[in-house]
Amino acid sequence: MITLMISDQASSPAILAGVTWARDALLGTVATSVAVICVAGVGYEILKGRVPARRLATVIIGCFILFGASDIATALSALAARGSSSDQIDREPPAPVFTVPPRTTLKTAPDPFDPYAGASVPTDQ
Repeated sequence: MITLMISDQASSPAILAGVTWARDALLGTVATSVAVICVAGVGYEILKGRVPARRLATVIIGCFILFGASDIATALSALAARGSSSDQIDREPPAPVFTVPPRTTLKTAPDPFDPYAGASVPTDQ
């Protein structure tokens, strides 16, 4: 919810209602439908070969940023708050990484039988 600090309390509900309407219009069902149509339209144009694939990636990333702006802002503020605390020194060290030793193979004598030699190779019999 967006809150406004305005000295004139009489006009505050009207401004708040306008901001709420704008937020609902940008993030509501209509905006979601328009975003889906845009992604489908750009995808169709890519299939026809008229638009480079980079344009579809730009449209999809723009939709993620538009619809996830509140979550992105919350995550960044939580990250900034966590980064400024001094509790990071008291954390436990990471668990050790266990590695598997390499397999050792036993060297054996080569097999004297060669199925591909045929009659052209003399044998010692």
